[in-house]
Amino acid sequence: MGDLFEAARDNDPGAVAELDRIVRGFARRVCRGGGPPGAPELDWEDVAQEACHKLHAVGFEQYRGSGSERSYLYSVVKATVIQMARSSSRRQRRELVVAPDETAPTPDPHAPLDVRRILAALDAACRDLIERLFLRDDSYAEAARDLGLAESSVRAKLSRCLKRARQIANEGDGS
Repeated sequence: MGDLFEAARDNDPGAVAELDRIVRGFARRVCRGGGPPGAPELDWEDVAQEACHKLHAVGFEQYRGSGSERSYLYSVVKATVIQMARSSSRRQRRELVVAPDETAPTPDPHAPLDVRRILAALDAACRDLIERLFLRDDSYAEAARDLGLAESSVRAKLSRCLKRARQIANEGDGS
């Protein structure tokens, strides 16, 4: 393999095609093995397409040259399989339909929310994050940079803050 990554960085179509071929072979082998335990079955072509996308987006530049190129490509495929399996599992959990409790009152979707009460009940970090992302219209990247966090951490933190805000809103309307 030698200098395939160097050639791919220089936009050599032959090198790019060869790297894509290797990624597709790894995806076929990994998915034939069933993927992570308990994970839904993944289509190897979907995995290959996603892994190639990741490779083209940042993978050529991230490869440092230490270690085997094949090992690096395999790790990209393996990480893609894990990410897709987790994403599928999360999607399945979200789609589970839970029978509503018939004794619980249904909140009126048209009832006004007391946003000030909800924000006051949140901790300062949540209020700040919600203000940044919704009122000041900062991007996740800007908030992550200012807070010294990874962008994925900012997204997760916002998700938890919004979940807590929904809980507070439901407590206030008697639900």
